[in-house]
Amino acid sequence: VQDLFSPDNLDTRGAYGSALLIGAAAHQVFFRFGEWDLYAAQLIFAFVFANVGGTAALVHENPNLGTWAAFRLVSTLITPPVVGIFSSMLIYRGFFHRLNRFPGPFLARLSNFYVTSLSISKFRLFEEVQQLHKQYGDIVRIGMLLTCIAPKKNSVSDSIMPGPSEISICSPEALERIHSNLSPCTKGPWYNVIYPVVSLQMVRDRKEHARRRKIWDLGFSTKGWLLTNSHECSLRLLTAPSAARLRTTRVNLHRSTHGA
Repeated sequence: VQDLFSPDNLDTRGAYGSALLIGAAAHQVFFRFGEWDLYAAQLIFAFVFANVGGTAALVHENPNLGTWAAFRLVSTLITPPVVGIFSSMLIYRGFFHRLNRFPGPFLARLSNFYVTSLSISKFRLFEEVQQLHKQYGDIVRIGMLLTCIAPKKNSVSDSIMPGPSEISICSPEALERIHSNLSPCTKGPWYNVIYPVVSLQMVRDRKEHARRRKIWDLGFSTKGWLLTNSHECSLRLLTAPSAARLRTTRVNLHRSTHGA
């Protein structure tokens, strides 16, 4: 084991290449699926723990190796997997992502930094997105959450993907396909913005949303309106004697003060 953790074995091109491939494989097997935005803190903690834990293990197996030298070696060895993850991610997004069939700027495929740069340039993102629609058409990949803007006539593709998350759609027909009760589209990761607090508007699960919505529906229905009015009338009857006493007390106080 000590030979395995020796600096000579760790600080080699083979070790770095293996670590790079491990990172690329991790992206293809794990990080390419599901939503990882809520796990950012855990991933950062795991990265820090790997540095600290790896340094401690290396110093334990090689007492003659200083702590700083061990930390530099472990950090250098952990960097290739991270590079492998991001390299695989950029290649996948740029050339193999299933949304690449939709037109748009190439940089928008890689990161949200593209649309963020458009947003902060003049703080009028809606105008920038409209310009992209004029250039690319009704459906544009812009690298942000799904939006529908400025309806335009006579065009919408029949191949709208269920739950697209990084395209902007500019079509009146798409509104019904995306937002109707029969739509296969679901709310994207943006609705986790206030997580763990989940308001009714932010509920992404259809069954949970229907359950919570049913409570509100009663309040806005005719039955709910009648029930509210009946409770209001009951409260008025219950509070009428108290209100009368308060008015009497107020008059008596006014008279006593005026008389004094």
